[in-house]
Order: sequence, then C-alpha cells, then structure tokens
Amino acid sequence: MEDDKNGGATREERSLVAWANSQGIDGLFIRDPKEDFTDGLALLKLIEKLNPGAVDWKKVEMKPNMKVKKITNCNYAVELGK
Repeated sequence: MEDDKNGGATREERSLVAWANSQGIDGLFIRDPKEDFTDGLALLKLIEKLNPGAVDWKKVEMKPNMKVKKITNCNYAVELGK
C-alpha cells in the first residue's frame, strides 16, 4: 500500500531505509531503496556488517557502470543471503 505523505514509500520501505541507515556503515546512506539497492553494493555492505567476512570483495564490482555488473553484484548478494 502506497503512502502519499512520504513520497509514495511503503511502511516496509521506510522501515528498511531506517534500519539500513542505523547500521552505521561508512559511505552508506539509503534514501530510495528502489534506486540505492540496484547495484548490489549496499546489500553487500549490509551483509558484511551482519556477518563479517562473508563477502569476498574480490568477486564484487565496486564501480558497476553496466547493467550486467549490477546484476552480478545483486545475484552475489542473493547467493550470500541464502
């Protein structure tokens, strides 16, 4: 259900943003989850915060400028989340 008072963000989206921003990760500030999670980096940083050492950063494209690299990062985050 959309909430017009908060830019169309759902309660779940607002909760996710608040939680992610409360983790105290340097360089991570989420404003719009639909945009800020698209390259997979924010997800991977959150996974690393929750489970230190879980992310093999050599497998991560740190500056994904192509859609396929963003998808690869996201797929890796999903793989780690399983």
